[in-house]
Amino acid sequence: ASSMYPGMSYDERLAHMLSIAEESYGPRTQQHTILPVGFHVGLPEVFYPSPTTIEIRLPVACKADHERSCYMLAHECVYVLSPCGLFSVTVLEEGLATSFAHSYIQDHSAGDWTHCPKSWSRSGDQHYDFARALVECFLASRPDAIRRLRSREQFISSISARIISEIYPEVSTFVASSLTARFWSHVSPPSAPVKPIWLAPTKPRA
Repeated sequence: ASSMYPGMSYDERLAHMLSIAEESYGPRTQQHTILPVGFHVGLPEVFYPSPTTIEIRLPVACKADHERSCYMLAHECVYVLSPCGLFSVTVLEEGLATSFAHSYIQDHSAGDWTHCPKSWSRSGDQHYDFARALVECFLASRPDAIRRLRSREQFISSISARIISEIYPEVSTFVASSLTARFWSHVSPPSAPVKPIWLAPTKPRA
């Protein structure tokens, strides 16, 4: 039975999400104190009010839509495990966040929602969905991979292709490199999602 109950506050939901994420992916780093979930006019984000605090902010327009908001909250929750800058995030972390958000809403149906798959079955952006697919393929036969990799490098987006290859030598160099590619290739905020490096067409060999 799910331990998720109707009427939980967003802060209680975040605590529940974190407990599940830590069990699956290892404990979060302790550099930041987590503040109550905030709402703002804008996209979901991880915000740093001070060098030692971290806050997840969700769109105020979605506050009453618990199903959609919890999907977004679960996605952002993964970044709280080992916070890094937006443009340092890798395909591995972005795909993991998208996958976790999907599985959380799917597995915890006792929330304040109608369980409407269109809110969470796809992110709505193919780049996130491709990242999720790659990560889920990697984890399918290695369910403890994130925990094992984080025992070597606690920051998910600092996990290198070399570490993946050392722990999982059967994983191809291409997949290891694809997982550890930067999800955003722009240095400044992009106006639209950019294709991750691993989606770029490969040049034919001469």
